[in-house]
Amino acid sequence: YIYTGEADLCKKSGEDIFGVLITSAEFLLEKLFNYVQDHLIKKQTIWIKQNFAYVFYTTFKLENCEKLQDYCMECMSEDSQLFTSKNFPSLEEDILYNLLKRDDLQIEEIVAWDFLINWGIEQISGLGSDRTEWSEDDYEALKGTISQFIPLIRFMDISPADFYDKVRPYKAAIPLHIYEELEEFYYKKTLSKTEILPPRIGKLKIESNLINSKLANIIASWIDKKDLNNITSSDKYNFDLLYRGSEDGINSKSFRVKCNYRGSCLVLVKKKKSTEIYGGYNPIGFTNSNRKYPASDSFIFSFEN
Repeated sequence: YIYTGEADLCKKSGEDIFGVLITSAEFLLEKLFNYVQDHLIKKQTIWIKQNFAYVFYTTFKLENCEKLQDYCMECMSEDSQLFTSKNFPSLEEDILYNLLKRDDLQIEEIVAWDFLINWGIEQISGLGSDRTEWSEDDYEALKGTISQFIPLIRFMDISPADFYDKVRPYKAAIPLHIYEELEEFYYKKTLSKTEILPPRIGKLKIESNLINSKLANIIASWIDKKDLNNITSSDKYNFDLLYRGSEDGINSKSFRVKCNYRGSCLVLVKKKKSTEIYGGYNPIGFTNSNRKYPASDSFIFSFEN
């Protein structure tokens, strides 16, 4: 690659290709680094999932590795067992902190809590998982280990049943003022006085070759006229694919056949040989009528990248 500017990775193992990624990062070979990221995501998905903890741990230590980091996040959103694999308790504090801090961490909040508890137990030498054998000092040790992560858990998204069964038993490991506010919330639905993080952005699935679920969430927030952090769009919206130009033909007749009388429609258009995407939201849907209808909730938009 140094002499030719070319890199053929087709016959290389996932382990070797990942090694190239690490080395290209160390030597600041930006073009190769970006190419290897794309290759891993497109061609080595099975290897990544088989070695997920190692890939995840290493990826989040590399600068400018957002593509692979985002891919790992998407993998966890599809399979939460990856997040709870036996190797994850070895995560370093800063990586765990940044992970739990993410609004787009797409797992159930009780799963995040269970993982935090298991991670904390793993960090304390000699502390087993059987709480009946714990002393007050053991709870204090756990409290000291996980206290900085407690504010990152969105407790308001944990069901009362899970709170009683899985959070309450660790009351002694939670700062007293936070636990009292949580009890008040679950008993009286009183919002916490302590600053709490907004609900995580739900996984919104969209069958699209042009945008991903993150951009779909942004569009859903515009439809709802809400801040992105205050929506739970995954519970409300289904973006069903009606028409795709590359398959159905790029002409008005094909569009009308597929989209007329189907209700609210989101239209996405990608500029050829460009990263620009244009779109529009039609809240009342398309018809064959030439009559004009008022639609105050409609809007158009564009994404540069």
